[in-house]
Amino acid sequence: MIIKKRTLVIFVLIIILGITIHLYLNKESLDFEEITQTEKAVLNQVEFPQDDLEDFEKGQNFFIDYKLERDRLRSQEIDMLREIIYNPNSDKEIRERAQEDLLKIIRQMEKELILENLIKGKGFEDAVIFFGDDSVNVIVKTQGLDDKQVAQICDIVSKGTGLSLDKITIIERK
Repeated sequence: MIIKKRTLVIFVLIIILGITIHLYLNKESLDFEEITQTEKAVLNQVEFPQDDLEDFEKGQNFFIDYKLERDRLRSQEIDMLREIIYNPNSDKEIRERAQEDLLKIIRQMEKELILENLIKGKGFEDAVIFFGDDSVNVIVKTQGLDDKQVAQICDIVSKGTGLSLDKITIIERK
């Protein structure tokens, strides 16, 4: 049986995605587009128990809650794309587009994981990366940033994405 290169690449990437998600869920040290409209809608619709609402507003749970919601939403997207890819009744062009979208999601997840952990490696408690078409927003858990820290974050993000510094926005979150 001959396996096409594209199918093999997708299979390998799906395995890598599975391993990444497994590691993310089982290791605290591996905390996993400009915010998309869907992500904004999900964040606005998340309901928290009243006791947790104050902590969330203070930023205590923002990073964890956002990452969990992001992963949940992405899992749904991946499941839908897989259904299209493996559905023999799907049009060939639609299947190819679904494969491209799946690869894009996987690449974005990998970049987010790497960049967020590199930022944490510089001593910050937590970070969340939002990719846009030609920009990146970074939310960093900190009590305040000095110029050196801003430069460190910008350097990490610029090298990891290939974007110029004017395309990077850093937001402090306590």
